[in-house]
Amino acid sequence: MARRRTGPTDTVRALVHSLDEGACVRYATALDLTTHHRVNRGMDGVREEWINQAHNLVQVCTVCNGWSEENRGCRTRPGGRSAGRSCPARCR
Repeated sequence: MARRRTGPTDTVRALVHSLDEGACVRYATALDLTTHHRVNRGMDGVREEWINQAHNLVQVCTVCNGWSEENRGCRTRPGGRSAGRSCPARCR
């Protein structure tokens, strides 16, 4: 049985890449990029259609993506409401 694809389509990924100018939204690097969900998809895959739309996605490097997964409660996660280029010391 084929594995069900639960992530954004290639078209949406390309749009996010363009919107984020082909760079990580935190560190502006263009190396090792991945698409990150602002609101997490959850463990059971996608249940809401909007979860994989461009407004819920940002492009980050794999380092920032890993940091974001480890710091889910931090409001300055990449793409979070108060996201910036760096995270305050309390979130590191």
